[in-house]
Amino acid sequence: MLDLDPIEARADAATVGPWAYDFEPRGRDVAYVVIHPASTASIAEDAIEEDAEFIAHAREDFPALIAEVRRLRRGES
Repeated sequence: MLDLDPIEARADAATVGPWAYDFEPRGRDVAYVVIHPASTASIAEDAIEEDAEFIAHAREDFPALIAEVRRLRRGES
């Protein structure tokens, strides 16, 4: 079963949204992305690490959450 606690903790620790982004390519395999609340131009400096943690885990968290929702919709336990 999917452990939702660490996913929820990362979401709770990240800067409150909605978010916007600026994208700047940095070569073939690397990009520089700045995430900030859409309502302001910057985020609190103490939240930057938590936002990075949230972003870094998003690639794993979202597929896991989608799989869990699909499993529940099928009525599996």
